[in-house]
Amino acid sequence: MSRAAPSPVGTAEASGRRRLLAPLAQSFLRRNRTGLILLGPALLLALGTAAMQYQSVYLPTTMSAPHTAEADGWSRLDVQIAPSGVPVHRVVAARIAAKEDLGPVQDVSQPGTHIVRLEVAFEAPSASPLVSCSWRILGTDGDRYTPLAVGEEGGGEGEGAAFDQGSCVPAATPGPSYGFGDDAPVEDPSAAGPRPPTWTRVALVSVPDGVDVDSVQIGWEPPDYLELPAPGA
Repeated sequence: MSRAAPSPVGTAEASGRRRLLAPLAQSFLRRNRTGLILLGPALLLALGTAAMQYQSVYLPTTMSAPHTAEADGWSRLDVQIAPSGVPVHRVVAARIAAKEDLGPVQDVSQPGTHIVRLEVAFEAPSASPLVSCSWRILGTDGDRYTPLAVGEEGGGEGEGAAFDQGSCVPAATPGPSYGFGDDAPVEDPSAAGPRPPTWTRVALVSVPDGVDVDSVQIGWEPPDYLELPAPGA
């Protein structure tokens, strides 16, 4: 059966609709060109914002979970985390073994301040990653102070001693660490050997006259940190 030929009237109407819609479509594209161009980045920004919200809501960013001293005076931390997807089992204990006032700061730019020397004893398995840490020192005035320096045992005889700022481990035997691209903590091939089970770090802090050290807070990834009370606090 043969198909009927299209009506000339119908063909003319369809052609007219196309001629009418083409300028409308072009006009819409011209009017909304900037919006359409920005639609892609806007979607990416929305996805990024959602990721940032996930980071802030589900991944802690502040030290908010203290591990306080037990009856024997040691503060202990035992956590399993996965920073950047690297499985980490962190086990460490610490306490302030000694506190000493070294007297006024010998710097005219810091009048009315004095230096306190703190010896912090650590215990940890050699495989526990402890390389990157942060120190906060709480004064009896309620303020927090950053150490002037942190170094090896016996290195705190004065401000001129050599220190490696902020570290929690021996410089020659730091133990394992990790970073982006790692699938597990790895030992430093240049280390002198495995980290010993016990060691001591010395911290120097400058505080105002009349203020003493109340406690030391030491942390790695948030939210967990060690809260070490100072002797006599």
